[in-house]
Amino acid sequence: MEKRTSQKAKEQYENRWGEALEIIKKDITNNKKSLSEILDDWLKYKVSTRFNQNFYFDFYKKLGIPIKRGQSPEKRLVVQNGKYAVAPLDTILDHKFIEILAKYILGNRNRIDYVVELGSGIGINLFLLADKLDQAMLRQITFFSCEFTDSGRKACEELRRFSNGLNMSIEHFDYYNPDFSFLEPNKNVLFFTAHSIEQIPKIDRAVFEAMLKVSDQCSCYHAEPVGWQYDEELKIKREQFKPYHWKRKITKLERKLRKIDRWMISKLGISIVDSTNRYGIDIEKKDIGKSDKVSSTAALYSYSKDYNTNLVSIIKKMEGEGLIHIDLEKVNLYGKKPFNPSSIISWHKIAENETT
Repeated sequence: MEKRTSQKAKEQYENRWGEALEIIKKDITNNKKSLSEILDDWLKYKVSTRFNQNFYFDFYKKLGIPIKRGQSPEKRLVVQNGKYAVAPLDTILDHKFIEILAKYILGNRNRIDYVVELGSGIGINLFLLADKLDQAMLRQITFFSCEFTDSGRKACEELRRFSNGLNMSIEHFDYYNPDFSFLEPNKNVLFFTAHSIEQIPKIDRAVFEAMLKVSDQCSCYHAEPVGWQYDEELKIKREQFKPYHWKRKITKLERKLRKIDRWMISKLGISIVDSTNRYGIDIEKKDIGKSDKVSSTAALYSYSKDYNTNLVSIIKKMEGEGLIHIDLEKVNLYGKKPFNPSSIISWHKIAENETT
């Protein structure tokens, strides 16, 4: 396991959003004027780079999903409603979360002033969400894209130029030093996060306390890969996982074979070494349509990446203290990355006059 520090996460995402910024600028140079076209180009780029990895080639062969080296497959492995499934490549899973948020906003018309995404990257979730709201609501709501990286904020600024005057503020935000001074007090605030808390191995309770101080009318939705945190047995076993044990035990012959394999992949497009044991993941064709391994695999993957371990426990403890009420919990609801499925959790601040 490699320790995920604030600096390491920043470097990783400065590079990722830097790539997005270059694609956005290229689209602008090519006179693309539609926000949906630009976002679509970035999403296609992310998919193509993922399936060019040798791990995915070997893994899909093992599962019996047709794939050709150097090409994106027609179908892919995903998580849907807590189970592994094979879906068309262009199946959009992230929109489930956007639809949940839009439904909540539309159901609370005239009761939301601010929509705030923490760890927003290039702001894609906010733009997709705004597209599902009517003009009256767009005039009422201010969107806040809160991002740690410079490149993410710059890319969001470029995208905002194509958003037809969306009322959006782009702010610097650091989970390790939470500061919401850019929000006016006593507003009705909807916070949300989407695979950003995952980057914080142990998130500090101070983040949530700062959110609660903003307003008595405060609610939050999380789409984070924390389904395994609901399994007490997995929480105990997780620290015993050793997903990189195969690296430490590699022999000289295996090392030489891997070197030859890399050369064959680059020159001939073929592979002789099975790389499907990466992260210690063991998913087989018979597991498709089942939920048995979804949480345990996610725990393995989480351990190998040093992802978050305590979001669920903090929220549960704050509810037990009467500070918040948990409204929704959907464990392992979907996953475009089948090893890292999203669970949806929503909560709201308990006001002084509210009875639980």
